[in-house]
Amino acid sequence: MGDNQGIVNAKKNTEAVNYGAIIAYAKNKGQVTVDGTVKAIDKNTTLEDNKYKNIGAFAEAGGQADIKGKVTINGIGAFAKGTDSKAQLLSGIDEINAGTVGGMVATEGGYARLNGGTINITKDNSRLFYADATGKVDFTGATAINMSKGIILPQEENNTAFYSSKATTGGDSSNKI
Repeated sequence: MGDNQGIVNAKKNTEAVNYGAIIAYAKNKGQVTVDGTVKAIDKNTTLEDNKYKNIGAFAEAGGQADIKGKVTINGIGAFAKGTDSKAQLLSGIDEINAGTVGGMVATEGGYARLNGGTINITKDNSRLFYADATGKVDFTGATAINMSKGIILPQEENNTAFYSSKATTGGDSSNKI
């Protein structure tokens, strides 16, 4: 964890084998960069209620968490909470198996970025992404969305003006559902 302007650079691969793991966590203007691959797929988790609760990159209170290697995760790929907070998946080949909160999340002025990959939505009430009135989710590279269950947009957010201001595709026309 990078806290109070601390800087953490992780060079190797990371695997979380239980549930509820946070791989890269930055807060209070701290910075965390992971260069290796990340895997958090609930390997040793047996209870279904405990699955899909991992977070790849989590930034809050002005922190920045970047993962440069491929992320394979059950839960949230990137979660940014708070003004000037950035959580970014930068490999372009990440695989997110979304939980109920969403595959990508930005709240309270946070910025969550996915450079491309795949988001799988296979659970009841799972969301593609979640952004509150001030958060922003940015899909900057080709992103495939495989959806067999879940929610693309909840009813209260089902209008073009809200959607276009909360999630952008960086001008890449290759994103598909």
